[in-house]
Amino acid sequence: MLKDRGRNPGQGHIKKLLLALTATTALTAPAMAEQLALEKDVLTFGFIKLTDMAPLAVAYEQGYFDDEGLFVTLEAQANWKVLLDGVISGTLDGAHMLAGQPLAATIGFGTEAYIITPFSMDLNGNGITVSKEIWEQMKPNIPEVDGKPQHPISAAALAPVVEKYKSEGKPFNMGMVFPVSTHNYELRYWLAAGGLHPGFYSPEDISGQIGADVLLSVTPPPQMPATLEAGTIYGYCVGEPWNQQAVFKGTPSGKGRMLPLHYRPPASATSPKRPFRLNTGRLRDQWHTMTRTAKSPRLAAHLPEPFLEIHPDDAARLGLAPAALVEVASDHGRSILRARITDAVRQGEVFAPMHWTGETAPSARIDALVAPHTDPVSGQPESKAAAVSVAPFAANWYGFAVSARAPKLSADYWALARTDRGYRAELAGREAPADWEARAREIFDLPGADAQLFADPARGIHRIALFEGGALASALFVSREPAALMRDYLATLPGEAAPGVLSARAPADRPDPGPVICSCFGVGINTIVAAIEAQGLTTVDEIGTALQAGTNCGSCRAELFGILQAQVVKQAAE
Repeated sequence: MLKDRGRNPGQGHIKKLLLALTATTALTAPAMAEQLALEKDVLTFGFIKLTDMAPLAVAYEQGYFDDEGLFVTLEAQANWKVLLDGVISGTLDGAHMLAGQPLAATIGFGTEAYIITPFSMDLNGNGITVSKEIWEQMKPNIPEVDGKPQHPISAAALAPVVEKYKSEGKPFNMGMVFPVSTHNYELRYWLAAGGLHPGFYSPEDISGQIGADVLLSVTPPPQMPATLEAGTIYGYCVGEPWNQQAVFKGTPSGKGRMLPLHYRPPASATSPKRPFRLNTGRLRDQWHTMTRTAKSPRLAAHLPEPFLEIHPDDAARLGLAPAALVEVASDHGRSILRARITDAVRQGEVFAPMHWTGETAPSARIDALVAPHTDPVSGQPESKAAAVSVAPFAANWYGFAVSARAPKLSADYWALARTDRGYRAELAGREAPADWEARAREIFDLPGADAQLFADPARGIHRIALFEGGALASALFVSREPAALMRDYLATLPGEAAPGVLSARAPADRPDPGPVICSCFGVGINTIVAAIEAQGLTTVDEIGTALQAGTNCGSCRAELFGILQAQVVKQAAE
């Protein structure tokens, strides 16, 4: 595995270093089932668009690889996570990589894998860049020598600026390239040394923003100048050329520029092998806080599982049933998603939300599908136009789980979401365990808990509820086909006595609210429909008066209108 950070690897002997690299890079995918043989003459190396990948470019352009009988392809990657996953899966034989990534992978921070680092590609070379507006506010706090700012510049000069933003109720955002990057550590050290709290991490909160004066977040290096220019962040720490790029993008007036742009077709072309055009984007409630921490149970409840929207005609042609799992593949990766059959997308096009991560749905990450083609101006990846194929995922079992504590999930497919009572999860796999009770105890880490069990092996149905102190701790529901369970009701049961949990149905005196429509007030679709029918509600405002739904942020009002229209159609048909 390759490593990272700053300038070049030293004077002279570059060819010798490069040849040493190519002789050992085949060891960079040992997380696969079989370790690759040392001698491999066809290699694919990944890189991020940074100056410190230059040794690979030099070796490729000068024919050093060819001299040794090696046929090497260099592939730019969209971000550090995609690059790491490519090495671990074996899609890439090696890669230019952040120094912290092999260490983190080896100890199991994120995706656990055994990765070898043959040598360091460079040392030093990172920089911290701030916007022109912030720099002008910092300058009065920086001493001068011979009419120029005295270097090194302390973050103490930034502290009054951050304090001013805090007093105005504005968050002060800065970017770094990856949680385990040296950029993250260096930026945090610089801020702390200047009296600014950079924030803490904890096992429960991996945002790194606990108690922070400055909010640090991940931004891919090629996107940093454009993100700075847009005002989303006020500064960042990165390697070259993205510090100088920000300087070059600056304008004498400090104002934005209108650029004459012309249409260009997507770099990823559809084909018989990849016939669908994939569009990605945010969900309604990901505009609230899920983009930061995914910690809000109410916002996660609206659509708690990643999905793929596909047109009914395309679904019929592929033989997809409602709620089926599908495997979506591109030339760069694959994802497993829940099919959502809808005419909201056109034939030949599919849509998937992009904000599930390796911590919440590792087999459903959308960035794995996106080609490493970036816009020459903004640096944004081509995430609206990937070419993909869609096929049914042949699962032999499907599961749904609720738990008061975070479960330890392991399956071909799983997706985890927070709830007010703990967690809920969807699972599926090709191979079923021999003992589902033992598997449930392992998932929930409850080896000695009391249990309620129901099993119908002939139909592939298994239901296990585990109790601690007389209260439901966790429950697992397994079937051969996607099961119609009252999921939103079951998610409310951890911590209660729940004697009838295995029925997976709400008792008559406890109506099931149904899937959440209004996240702000936790109002479900069944509650809304019941109020429309019982009270004769005819407008969205009347629903708001009766249930509060749609009266806060307003993002659910369009869905409320759709529910009203559906009820009108239903009554007309009756």
